[in-house]
Amino acid sequence: MLGKRASRTLVREVASAVLLALAASVVLLSTLRNSQQETSHELTVAGPVLLRVDAAREAQGPHEQASVVLLGDAAGRGEAPWHGWVWLDGPRLEVETEGNAVRTVAARIPYGVAIAVYNPTESPLPLRLSVTLPGGRYVAERLVFSDGGKRLERLQCARGHSEKPGMLPPASGAVYRFTNPMARASAAYRRSMQRIFELRSVRADQARKLGASLHECPWNLTRGSAALARSDPREALSYIHRALLTVRHAQALCSNGVGLRRIPRRSGEQIAAELDELEAALGEASVTALDLVPSATRQHSPEDAPNVWRVCVTVRNAGTESIAAIRLWATGSSDCKIEPVDAAVFDVLRPGQAASATFKATVETDGPCELAGHLAYVRKNAPAHVRLPCF
Repeated sequence: MLGKRASRTLVREVASAVLLALAASVVLLSTLRNSQQETSHELTVAGPVLLRVDAAREAQGPHEQASVVLLGDAAGRGEAPWHGWVWLDGPRLEVETEGNAVRTVAARIPYGVAIAVYNPTESPLPLRLSVTLPGGRYVAERLVFSDGGKRLERLQCARGHSEKPGMLPPASGAVYRFTNPMARASAAYRRSMQRIFELRSVRADQARKLGASLHECPWNLTRGSAALARSDPREALSYIHRALLTVRHAQALCSNGVGLRRIPRRSGEQIAAELDELEAALGEASVTALDLVPSATRQHSPEDAPNVWRVCVTVRNAGTESIAAIRLWATGSSDCKIEPVDAAVFDVLRPGQAASATFKATVETDGPCELAGHLAYVRKNAPAHVRLPCF
């Protein structure tokens, strides 16, 4: 009798233990499932890394070299990827960021600001750069670099408070450069006039002619800058292209003076170089006023020979004005052969449209070949031209 009761009690205890184990398993599985769902939800809703930079706020305290901050131990292995394109060791700006997933540096540069960010992690990181700029419209560019190389991208122009999204792959970085083309043009004009003033001691008559040809330039630069600052691109374009006409006149006078030996060759070359810089800055100002987004890329196709590159030149009209007589072409250094030689011509580029042309570049020597794309168009009876380097 006692044996039967003991066996029944043992059976009940074993059954209770099994039920408790099953209940615990159900609770544990439910907990794990909820935890996984919460983790998945957190990964889904996690937003991009936000970087905030105010160009008016300088950072305080001592600063390390930009390459050391961004690249860490790899800083001493050759030149920095941005070398020759932008200088990041000027006066530093404060960068506000959430977390420490990225390394950042922001600095003042001539006529603007530059912001660099590096992703040292093993995962791609979405970014959102929020930058506050002084008045005017800025050329916005992005240099993306990694161990595999680098490429230069042109972004839509920036003004006031602008946001630029992006995605950084693992172990890669990007440098955003914002430059004010009207400030660049004003500086180029002052240098041009300084060179012309130096010519007075040798050929006063030629200096007077060159100075008179640029007489309207300060007014056009001032009014154009003011119009861009108050977001009136149509009025700004009229002043920018009138300034381009005066610069073209001065360039012709300088070239003729050197050719006729009325201007010493060295003086003429110095003046011409500053006038070319002034023309280039005004061309960039016209592009930003019209909200054009040009770009030039170089690619190597496996089907081509090792010394052959494909240069693609593209322009997108993100503005509200139609552009007539668009021309796209490519150039290279003296050891490069470009085909076709002629520019691709487009009658009109309406808002929202894009135009593209591809050129074949054959490198005839073993050294590096410098390639560039070009955009030109006519506005207000004055041509504008922008050179687009290819990395």
